[in-house]
Amino acid sequence: SNRIESSQPAAGEVIQARDMRTRETMVVSRRYGKGRSSPRRDRGTMIRRIGLLLAVVLFPAVVSADCPVPSSDDDAAADTTTSTTSSSVDDDDDGRTLFVHVVPHTHDDVGWLKTVDQYYYGTNSTIQRAQVKYILDTVVLALQQNPARKFTYVEMAFFSKWWHEQNDGTKDDVKALVRDGRLSFANGGWCMHDEASTHYVGMIDQTSLGHDFLRRELDCVPRVGWQLDPFGHSSTQASLMTGGMGFDALYFGRIDYQDMNERRRESRCEGLWSASPSLGDDDFATIFWGLTGSYSGNYGPPRGFCFDSGCDDDYLIGADEDRLKGRIEDFLTQVAVQASRTRGHHVMLTMGEDFQYDNAIINFENTDKLIDSVRRYQSAGEIDVPSMFAPRFDRVRIFYSNPEIYTKCKNDDFLTLSGDEPPPSAASSSSSSSLAGNDRASDAEAEGGADDGDNHDDREPSPPPPS
Repeated sequence: SNRIESSQPAAGEVIQARDMRTRETMVVSRRYGKGRSSPRRDRGTMIRRIGLLLAVVLFPAVVSADCPVPSSDDDAAADTTTSTTSSSVDDDDDGRTLFVHVVPHTHDDVGWLKTVDQYYYGTNSTIQRAQVKYILDTVVLALQQNPARKFTYVEMAFFSKWWHEQNDGTKDDVKALVRDGRLSFANGGWCMHDEASTHYVGMIDQTSLGHDFLRRELDCVPRVGWQLDPFGHSSTQASLMTGGMGFDALYFGRIDYQDMNERRRESRCEGLWSASPSLGDDDFATIFWGLTGSYSGNYGPPRGFCFDSGCDDDYLIGADEDRLKGRIEDFLTQVAVQASRTRGHHVMLTMGEDFQYDNAIINFENTDKLIDSVRRYQSAGEIDVPSMFAPRFDRVRIFYSNPEIYTKCKNDDFLTLSGDEPPPSAASSSSSSSLAGNDRASDAEAEGGADDGDNHDDREPSPPPPS
């Protein structure tokens, strides 16, 4: 098997929160050798890091027992602009309803093929078409047009740059969107950090930087880990950087194809990850995890339903009735397959990919049409939903959502399954001690300290997965 079971984490992968002070002291002692100056600056940095982490943890990770979903289709018109009231899943207490959470989002790399400023302003488009400024401009406008719409954003390096360009009126509008849950943040770090070669101190620093901005400017703290794009996932991320950060769950897209295929066959594309058995009964010893991208190994929408202006898929807006009905049947077929690959009564559709929504009106108008059409065809009996979703479900309820709402709902689905799920494969993520050591040395240089040239990492390289 290519899986590393929860009872056998990769050696050196787990960095316990209670050991942070000791491990940081080890780093300080290495950094300052014979003839070096006092490590007072590093002690101050250590205290600041621990303080920021504790400030985040002071917002306890409490998953509500209630699952807030929009009102049932019978109580709302087909137009999504009227579907803003909430109810509980208890309204469908027969257990025959599948709840489909539509989660618009974008993944914006903080430097990849272009510089951060080029990505933000949209310049140098011969390399890659990406313009984050216009993503945020048009998303805010689209959310204001329809109170049912929701959007999830992640990278604070871009959002903070955009925020400081806005006038007080726009800032007040954004604050209202955040208070209403229509604009939400996942992860909330300065970027979406890698998990293989990065040192845990760098992970803490960049996450704390983003969270500090959100607390200060918007009075909010993300509740969900959102590691969609890193190639491989570590138990350090699942324990220290998820539960330890006050997150209620961890979602990611990349996964080894063999592991993914096995999980899809066995309906185990979501579960509970005991990432650090050594933490025992600590609050963040076990976290909920889930795959994104309809369990396809990525983080985009169902096949054929990318409504971004940069995609080639046909829009639903303007389609004739026969064409529209055929598209909705295709969509529901894919949702039924996704539902068969996990447990419980909820599935999440991640509607977005890299640098999408730079003309968010197009994305949202087509997603509105998708949601409205599913409701209309089901209500009129023009699509035989019970036969498509048999034997588990008789009906679907589809609505705009976000990762935090989805996590609250999945808490009900997985509440009795603690310890039942092994963690996802770490086969595609190997922690390199030399790379992590260089990463820590770079951190030291950025903070004004010097490294003694001995780039030892305090973690041993991960062993190969058990055969």
